[in-house]
Amino acid sequence: MDLLKLIKKIEDLKRYKIPEKEIAELLNLANTNFDNNFKDKFQSDFNLGNYSQIFNLFSENVSEMLYFKDINLKYIYCNVSFSSRFYNTDDNNFFGFTDKELISKYHLHKNKQFLNILNANDISVLETKKQDHFIEEIDLNEVSFVFEIFKTPVFDSQNNFIGIIACIKDISRFRFNEDNEKKNLKNLEFLSKSAMDFVEINQNENIYDSICEKLSRITENCFLIINSYDPDREIATVRALHGLGKNAEFIFNLLGYNPIGLEIKLGSRNQEILFSGKLELFDDGLYEISENIVPKIISNSIETFLGLKEFYIIGFLRKNVLFGSAVIITQKNTPKLNKPLIETFIKQASVAVQRKLVETELSNERNRLEKIIELNPFSMVICNENGEVIKYNNAYIELFGAPPKKNYNCFNDALFLNSGYKNELENLQKGNTFFFDELFFSPKSYNPKWTEKSLYLTGVVFPIKSETGKILNFVQIYDDITLRKNFERNLKEKEELYRTLVDQLPDMVIIHINGNIIFGNAAFENILGYSKEEYIGENFSFFIKDNFKKLAFNNFKKRIKGVAFNEYDLEIVNKRKEVLIVSVKAEKINYNNQTAVLTVLTEITQRKKAEEDLIESRKRYQDVIENIGEGIGVADYKEFFKMVNPAAESIFGVEGGKLVGRNLNEFLSPDQRMLVGSQTDTRKKGQKSIYELSIIRPDGEKRIISVTATPRFDKTGVFIGTFGIFHDITEQLKVINALTKSEEHYRELFENANDMVFTSDFEGNITSANPIAEKILGYKIDLEKGFNIRNFVSPESFQIAMEKIKQKLEKKNDFTSYEITAFTKDGEQVVFEINSFLRFKDGLPNEIFGIARNITERKIAEEALRIEEEKYRLLFEDAPLGIITVNTNGKIIEVNESLIKILASPSAEKTKEINFFEFKPLIDSGITEDFKSCIQSGINFSSERSYTTLWGKPLDLRINLKPIRNALNEITGAQGTVEDVSEQKKAQDQIKSALEEKEVLLREVHHRVKNNMQVILSLINMQKLSITDLDVLNKFRELQERVRTMSMVHEDLYISDDLSKIEFGNYLINLTNNLFRVYGSRKDIFIQFDIQENIFLSLDFSIPCGLIVNEILSNALKYAFPENFSQKSQKTISVKLSSESNEIKLEISDNGMGLPPDFNFSKSKTMGIRLINVLANDQLNGKISVLNKNGTHYEITFQTKENA
Repeated sequence: MDLLKLIKKIEDLKRYKIPEKEIAELLNLANTNFDNNFKDKFQSDFNLGNYSQIFNLFSENVSEMLYFKDINLKYIYCNVSFSSRFYNTDDNNFFGFTDKELISKYHLHKNKQFLNILNANDISVLETKKQDHFIEEIDLNEVSFVFEIFKTPVFDSQNNFIGIIACIKDISRFRFNEDNEKKNLKNLEFLSKSAMDFVEINQNENIYDSICEKLSRITENCFLIINSYDPDREIATVRALHGLGKNAEFIFNLLGYNPIGLEIKLGSRNQEILFSGKLELFDDGLYEISENIVPKIISNSIETFLGLKEFYIIGFLRKNVLFGSAVIITQKNTPKLNKPLIETFIKQASVAVQRKLVETELSNERNRLEKIIELNPFSMVICNENGEVIKYNNAYIELFGAPPKKNYNCFNDALFLNSGYKNELENLQKGNTFFFDELFFSPKSYNPKWTEKSLYLTGVVFPIKSETGKILNFVQIYDDITLRKNFERNLKEKEELYRTLVDQLPDMVIIHINGNIIFGNAAFENILGYSKEEYIGENFSFFIKDNFKKLAFNNFKKRIKGVAFNEYDLEIVNKRKEVLIVSVKAEKINYNNQTAVLTVLTEITQRKKAEEDLIESRKRYQDVIENIGEGIGVADYKEFFKMVNPAAESIFGVEGGKLVGRNLNEFLSPDQRMLVGSQTDTRKKGQKSIYELSIIRPDGEKRIISVTATPRFDKTGVFIGTFGIFHDITEQLKVINALTKSEEHYRELFENANDMVFTSDFEGNITSANPIAEKILGYKIDLEKGFNIRNFVSPESFQIAMEKIKQKLEKKNDFTSYEITAFTKDGEQVVFEINSFLRFKDGLPNEIFGIARNITERKIAEEALRIEEEKYRLLFEDAPLGIITVNTNGKIIEVNESLIKILASPSAEKTKEINFFEFKPLIDSGITEDFKSCIQSGINFSSERSYTTLWGKPLDLRINLKPIRNALNEITGAQGTVEDVSEQKKAQDQIKSALEEKEVLLREVHHRVKNNMQVILSLINMQKLSITDLDVLNKFRELQERVRTMSMVHEDLYISDDLSKIEFGNYLINLTNNLFRVYGSRKDIFIQFDIQENIFLSLDFSIPCGLIVNEILSNALKYAFPENFSQKSQKTISVKLSSESNEIKLEISDNGMGLPPDFNFSKSKTMGIRLINVLANDQLNGKISVLNKNGTHYEITFQTKENA
């Protein structure tokens, strides 16, 4: 807050209309440790201000005569009723007067007797500090009156006695109405007591609860609701309730909430009644008075439950301002309401609520002003009316270095007296404000504890007055303008220096007004080459390159308007026509009271070039970092990666930018973490470290890396991390280990190699050789005596060897490989393959190093192989099958003569012109797809295809393809045999046609056999019609079922795809179901199947098996369950067919009465049993067993011809 605003704010304090506000602000400004007299005085004034409002209330609403005196019996206040009755005047401003002074003032000697009585009684109350009540009769203006007088002592909130309140009532006419008098007196006592309570209410006490409690004393058997009111929102809020008692919990549960805090938006009807300030009867009920917030059904329930009768409302109205409301709800037994008393009390309450709101506002304002004063950047001192310090803020101490002296007095301030403000200080005591400016002084000379620096101050000293004009406080406000004064003093001294500095600046500086240059420094003239006469008055853009002028003008307009913009670059042209790049900064300035623009042009042509070079360098550096094979990374002091290149990510196995942010220790075993920790300690000492580290990548692979770590320190020398270079040496170490092992084994290899390893000079003299050389050649090689290769090679081979050495020396060929013929000591011919190269020493040829391999056996094998190849070639050419070789691109590499003949091709060359991937007939025939499948899958592939050759010959071909692989097991093509099967296909078609014809004939045979058997069945049926003997008839029926059993086999063969066998399980089910139909009277028997699928039997097995099943099932249906046989379980016949290994098992069982105990199955002479035995043993070559327990169980096992 600036100085003028603060002064205005403090001046506004004097304009408060409410006395306690003014006093509250003065108390706020006063120091908390001021003397007790001062405190008592203002505290007393503060309370009196409140009492004056209470008396205002009484004067407006009661006819009784009232007055209030302090402890010196001076009037503080009296109402008009009192002053007009006893002093014959409507002027009731008796503040500060005694009765004696007033009697003299108004010449009221006739009333002196009564006034003296009042005064004497006042003294009695002062002495006893107790209430007094008496009745006095007196003549006033020759008229006799009887007055009832009530006096009570008044105490403040600290229980200090501060005065007397008296109430005088004329009871001349009501003396004989004692009951009414007592009631009025009681009401008067209530109003007096409630007024005192409201005055002394604690700041933290709930005013609404207090109003509710007091109102309940004068509204017997009523329910009360006290509300606050927000005028801005027109909302009443429930603050207090009375009268619910034990019913509160039930009512709250019925409502669903506690109504305290409930907000009600007031309608126009409620507002009209409340703003009248009168106690009015509300015609409707709780639903309407709550503005429909309480639902109708709940409102009715509450009214019925509590026995509510009438609703009265009244507003807390004070000077047409509504502060709240009271709702009074009567019951059936409620006495008549004392309407005047309630209205008077509500007016008291209105004053109390207003005061409460004002006090809250004052408290908030007090706290706010306290913070303003304390946090104000200006130094402030508050003095009392005598000029003594009572408060100062922190800014004062910061300015002067210490608080003011305890005996400081603003009227005798040496600072002001020595600076010529004596008259102003005298006028200050009279209530005048004075300002001071540019006050210079040395604080140390005034107060030894103050700062030593000299200060320039400006500020104001002003009084704070009460409403009556009495001076209460003095306020001093200081503003330190030392820096401003020093700046102003030095400004002129430095102005010339700045001009000199501007001229010395390497940057160009110009000032232009309305775009025209009025100043340019020396650098501007030197760089551009123009003199002052040439550029002064010119537009600032005259030297700017054309394509940049629009940019410059736009920024010039922005700067004139006060719009900021960033530094920007321009191209300019000097007088020598050289194009320069400049960086432009501009500021809006005041130059000789005119708006101007100060522009600084920094020549950055070289810097721009350097920046471009730097960018290019950075790009190259970035490319190097990104593409270098070495891993590069930066880690902080906790080993977290902050930057890594792709190579580092690859080394650690974490790619895609995910290595940054991870910790090195995540990749280390415990022992390796200890190693890193010790190396980090070394780097913290400023030492570079190189070491090997074993890491474990996220995929579990272990790698060994070489680490070159350089410490990084900040500007203060604190270790902040490491710059590291990582090199994966896992493979290198493997190579080194391999080399180490190789070196260890080299000597063994050299000594034990099967090849001759030797060195020689350029004349062919052997200078070293391994032991195998002597073993192969049979010569003792004495290196000291000399041993030349001519000793064991043929003359021709020696010439070849010398020629190869010559070529090496002439640098025609560094490495040579050739064959020579040698002879052992025994005369045996040996062929060597020589691989040799030139070895250097000190940059010069030194010797020949060579390896001689004995290839004698290989030569023999090559000759044998050549012979075999010739044989293969003859076989390839003379093979009866066509042979073809094709590479992976579909190109034909090789064909034999047989294939050429099959294809009717003119020649092998014409055939090789065909490409497997491009020749349409090959693609259409499917041969191309076969070839692709072979080379892609890597397996042999066979197929038969119809194909028309390039030369129009249609063929049926059988093709067998086999992939060709190289030494690396890579497929390089395919080789295949091609056989013309056109004639075979024709023969197969003929055979197939014949077979189909025979199959039709065989199917017809089965059909005719089945029909013939059906004829036999019909003949048997005809014969049965003439038979009356039941036994003979049954025998015919059994015969009929046997024939039908065989007929069903032929029927299944007829409809089967395979005419040689039937699926026996399905046949067995059909046969069984057919028998159950024949014996249809046995519906009480349950058939149970357990049939294994896909069991096929030929005709030779199907018919015997079917006849056996027919006989066994027929016997079971006829005899297993006779009519006189009863059992608890279900009558069941089970049929089971299974195959295990090579054996067929057929099981038929029932749970009937079983066979007779003496029954011998193998010796039975019944037709059916004999047939079963013959069929099972002779026809099927099987075994049959019969179990006679819990019914009858047959088991037949046999092997089919196919399985035998």
